[in-house]
Amino acid sequence: MPLFGFGAHTSIEDVPGLLRMTRQADRDGLDHFSLSDHPYLGDRVDAYAAIGFVLGRTERIAGFANVTNLPTRPLRCSRGR
Repeated sequence: MPLFGFGAHTSIEDVPGLLRMTRQADRDGLDHFSLSDHPYLGDRVDAYAAIGFVLGRTERIAGFANVTNLPTRPLRCSRGR
């Protein structure tokens, strides 16, 4: 079965627009949305935080980061120490 979705913008200045767009996609029956992960660009939202926020405001749509920039993310490890 084909899946349908879209790549959403990540501009920090239009978070309400991101939420409107993804909620409409959810109502329209799209399967997923994606956000690109650019933690080094200060004018964009954090992809993972935004995905969690959007999923908390929608019902059926799935979300994922279409670019995961691991080399620019700090390594955090908990080893029970």
